[in-house]
Amino acid sequence: LDTVSGPFVYDARDPAAIRFIPLNQSQELDGHALMKHYEGDLKIRKFLPIIRDAPRYPVILDAQERVMSLPPLINSEHSKIHLGTRNVFIEVTATDLTRAQTALSMIVTAFAGYCDAIEAVKVVYEADPERRTVCPDLAPRQELVSCAYVNRLTGLALNPTGMASLLDRMMLRAQPIKTETGEDWLQVTVPPTRTDVIHACDVME
Repeated sequence: LDTVSGPFVYDARDPAAIRFIPLNQSQELDGHALMKHYEGDLKIRKFLPIIRDAPRYPVILDAQERVMSLPPLINSEHSKIHLGTRNVFIEVTATDLTRAQTALSMIVTAFAGYCDAIEAVKVVYEADPERRTVCPDLAPRQELVSCAYVNRLTGLALNPTGMASLLDRMMLRAQPIKTETGEDWLQVTVPPTRTDVIHACDVME
């Protein structure tokens, strides 16, 4: 992050107009030359068809028009992470917003144990400036689960406190609650790191 400056722009540009030194390279290439350069690369060449024939390539630039990344192919040598790096800008692109947010949450929380702070980024959509998103969203999600449902499908006879204790060992905080009709339920707090927990059946499993 210390080598670039915001605001950052996610744009689509003519391949010939995109020029930068790719990660771990020494020569500046434009979009067309980059395609030829990576045809023999075993890791990157399988991603070339995603954008190769497009009239414009996706590109992420900083406020000085410095290329940071050409997704989904390669990042820039300019913003390369090295041993002296102290501040990291994490960028995620995808064709599905939910998957992008999931990937971002997983990466950010993995970094969280080794850093002093996580800072959010405000995303402003050019086509609709009123539409704004703050990323990452690390707020936990709440899931209500019937204790009877869990016991019926597992064939067990656990009490709510026992269920909560077991869920706690699975990184899911659970609080036993009773409904107005006296039924036992669990209010489960699902952290952003547990993207595999989507429904009550996932809690039961």
